[in-house]
Amino acid sequence: MYGKVVISLGDCRLKVLCEDGKSRVCTIRGKLRKNVWIREGDIILISLRDYDDSKGDVLQKYTLDQVNLLIASGDLKIMDIMNDVNKNA
Repeated sequence: MYGKVVISLGDCRLKVLCEDGKSRVCTIRGKLRKNVWIREGDIILISLRDYDDSKGDVLQKYTLDQVNLLIASGDLKIMDIMNDVNKNA
């Protein structure tokens, strides 16, 4: 599931607006913690937890070029996310 980072909560946690319109708290997994810096407004790929729908894990951060490819292929469908990304381009 794709999402947009709304705010960093600290302790490797982020508040994310997901493509289904729900806001979730996601944790940056260990492999990404010091290798990829995630900021507000970034588009990320998240994995939902089986036991709790309000939490998830960050799997990948997308660059601006990758986001534009996702938009062109039709995978990224939320209008708010697409509009914010296109304004920053």
